[in-house]
Amino acid sequence: KDQTVLVCRRLGLQPVLRVQASSVETLRQMVALDYGLAVLPELATRGRFAGPGSGAGAVVAEPLAGADCSRQLVLVWRRTFPRPEQLQTLARLIRQELATDG
Repeated sequence: KDQTVLVCRRLGLQPVLRVQASSVETLRQMVALDYGLAVLPELATRGRFAGPGSGAGAVVAEPLAGADCSRQLVLVWRRTFPRPEQLQTLARLIRQELATDG
């Protein structure tokens, strides 16, 4: 969480953390239920959004590869989010910021 907030602040963004969870599974379910977006390990999204009530087809996972990432991260949001282009722009900015860290 701290790294995500730091990168957002360096991009001039102030994230609003209304609900927080430490469990990747809880975060995944919160996104599927339209509670917001999350930065998750890519591995946590593989095959996880399938089946009844899981948000199958309703979730977008945008890679956030950086120059020196120790694991692959993705930005995850509901497909029905009203401004997906803004989140794609956010993902692009985060990728650029991570690339300059190396």
